[in-house]
Amino acid sequence: LLKTRAWWFEGIDGEYDTNLDRDLPSGANQNPVWRVDSLSKAQVNLTSSNIVTASFLINHEKDERVGLSIFSPPESTTDQHHDEYLASLKDSAYFANRVLLETGLPIFAETPPGSRLDSATSVAGGDRASRRSTWMAQ
Repeated sequence: LLKTRAWWFEGIDGEYDTNLDRDLPSGANQNPVWRVDSLSKAQVNLTSSNIVTASFLINHEKDERVGLSIFSPPESTTDQHHDEYLASLKDSAYFANRVLLETGLPIFAETPPGSRLDSATSVAGGDRASRRSTWMAQ
């Protein structure tokens, strides 16, 4: 952003996998899993001995048809979603007497793995799953 004073970084990562169960018929034998991660980071050099850094990290994961097997057809499996968010702010100060003081503040929130059985029965082929979106902050 400003040469030798401020900069910004963005890192994006992703993955997609398909797990196959060869014991099941084609079309009903796939368990897709994917995730996306993004890290944004900014740094400002207030002085040559005082640096402020802010960052924000997002992790998102989705696992479809969890529990798929020859005994659990796609209708009885669940989808799981998991999101994590982490923000931080840090100040680094270097003093003339060779002392480095770092202070910071992290903020973390997540959605727990988001599947639970909605129905009271657990009969293969008929359970319904829904996403739970309860937030926990630390």
